Amino acid sequence: MSNAQTEDQLFGLVATQRRHIADQLDELTPEQWAAQSLCADWTVRQLAGHLTMGWNVSTPKFMLGMAKFRGNFDKLSVSLSNKLAERPTSEIVADIRANAEHRFTPPGEGALAPLSDSVIHGFDMLVPLGIDAPASSEALTPVLQRLANPPKRWIFPLKDTTGLRFEATDLEWSSGDGDVVSGPAADMALALSGRAHGFDALAGDGVAELRRRSNL
Repeated sequence: MSNAQTEDQLFGLVATQRRHIADQLDELTPEQWAAQSLCADWTVRQLAGHLTMGWNVSTPKFMLGMAKFRGNFDKLSVSLSNKLAERPTSEIVADIRANAEHRFTPPGEGALAPLSDSVIHGFDMLVPLGIDAPASSEALTPVLQRLANPPKRWIFPLKDTTGLRFEATDLEWSSGDGDVVSGPAADMALALSGRAHGFDALAGDGVAELRRRSNL
């Protein structure tokens, strides 16, 4: 685990991240809530709804949904998230804030999963709006480490990082060996999670290969 952070410490970072996101969402205009996020399937509103899915969807409801969508998790996630996003914005924000310390994790995952989710989706919602998405170096470092060393079960297009070296230029983090990909940590995280927007600020001989492997 990066920097020897314990599960309790990582969940503490999750809680802080969720509270920061709630504070930012609280200030958005209706037009900003309706804006396209960096996730192709979701607006800012729909993605905010998605962030609440972990504690609002019971296991029986999830299993029924998986049966309905014939095991297609992506379609189920979009359906559930869109339903949760139909609530008033104030209710969505209050839900995120009230459940900041919730310890839901996907089956077989630890605290790094919700931390990655909150960090990346915070960028997804706020970056297109020109708002600096909050993410501390303590939160970004383990997320980057996970993205640069993807587990076998991985939801993002980039599943192989061999032959590439990643170097953040604004915090002390690097990973891998090979052709270099360097840039700000936030942009690196976006690129490693399959967001084309993140590539604009990256440099190095490995950028083209990273883009190819990410299908972007």
